[in-house]
Amino acid sequence: AQAESDARTFGAVADEYFRMRGDMSRKGLQSEQGRVKNHMASIKDVPVARIERLAHLKPVIDKLVQRGEFEQARRVAGLIGRIMNFSVDMGYIKFSPADHLVRLIPRQARGTQRHHAALVTVETASSLFQRVWIYCESGRSSPFLTAALKLSCYMPLRNGNVVEAQWEQIDFEKGQWLFQETKNGRAYTVPLTRQIRAILDHLKSYRYNKWCFPSGSKTGHISNGGMSKLLRIAGVPREEHSLHGFRSTFETLALEFGLPKALCERLLFHVAGGSVEQAYNRATYESALSLALQWWNDTVDALRMGATVPELPKPLLERYR
Repeated sequence: AQAESDARTFGAVADEYFRMRGDMSRKGLQSEQGRVKNHMASIKDVPVARIERLAHLKPVIDKLVQRGEFEQARRVAGLIGRIMNFSVDMGYIKFSPADHLVRLIPRQARGTQRHHAALVTVETASSLFQRVWIYCESGRSSPFLTAALKLSCYMPLRNGNVVEAQWEQIDFEKGQWLFQETKNGRAYTVPLTRQIRAILDHLKSYRYNKWCFPSGSKTGHISNGGMSKLLRIAGVPREEHSLHGFRSTFETLALEFGLPKALCERLLFHVAGGSVEQAYNRATYESALSLALQWWNDTVDALRMGATVPELPKPLLERYR
């Protein structure tokens, strides 16, 4: 019995917990597994029956707090709590030492919460896009990385969806790009604008496998890390703008210019509204999204070239206001 108890390490029980979570999307599951690997290595080989709050769990949270990663600390605390509660439910332990683990994280004063760095004014966004295009067109980096970075400016998607894109997801005849697996578990279709289509048409000449943005890595495709590095080489500091920041740039400027909130949320792959609204509102906004995304792509081009930002299409304003 003791041997069986010692074999039930935190890592082993975490794997068992993840196998049970058939309700999670692949993206969500990968994120949770990544937290175990990256932030819980110190307790991964400790039997759950021997895990103590102060000796084992507090140091995990303290390490993140000391780095100022408060949001990550909250997510790690929550995941540890769920895994330890699972251990209780399975009869491996009688009580969880992880109850209310989030109390170990200091409360932040209002206005001090850290967000992904992002440039969100017309002037700073204009400078950002100019720097990205100058570097991407210098020919100093892989065409796959530079294409993905330009698409991050044009498409306010999560980078994980972009780097894993495959050619079979793109229908050039219909002008659609399907993202089957997203963070919230839903599939979304992105219309192909003139700019997006031009980038993909150029990439076709380099195509040699299923990935839109291939690389020699183990995954077979480029990574978020590679794109972040490219952003730094282009002269955009980490504290100034992040990959995720392109989403903030889009929504902030789009809302300021008058793009309806519902279309902004849909282009960000967000699930808007409560459960009742989600149950009844099945609208895909197909024609509106085409107009909205084309307007944003034209806006990006105008900002990087110092031109006047185009007006929002009248059909969008008439229908969604």
